[in-house]
Amino acid sequence: MALIEQVQELIPPGARVVVLGDGACDGTDRQHTLQEAGWSSVCRTGSNVTASWDGTTFRLETVGSCSKPGTLVEFPQASVTRNAYGPVLLLCCWAKGYQEPLYVVSNLDAAEEACRLYAKRFRIEIV
Repeated sequence: MALIEQVQELIPPGARVVVLGDGACDGTDRQHTLQEAGWSSVCRTGSNVTASWDGTTFRLETVGSCSKPGTLVEFPQASVTRNAYGPVLLLCCWAKGYQEPLYVVSNLDAAEEACRLYAKRFRIEIV
């Protein structure tokens, strides 16, 4: 979070910033800090995360177990963790050819945009 505050000072006003992250970036404190900075975020989250949507509480792995490759399940205006952080866009993305789905949390409004941006993460990942 300190890094976000340092980098924020270097970003020109009005610039669009999108943070793409792995599971280390999905914490509610980080999500809140990114939201407060006015930055967009698309971060992977764990299958064990508890979510609430439309009055129902569930674990993400339950959604994955009911999905199949080639599906995208979206939960707009969801909340995550027992602390019910949100609203967030929660996605279960299972691309064809993969053995299991990805679970993604974002502060964007559109699932397609979040998936398109998150796909760029693998091209910029430090090896």
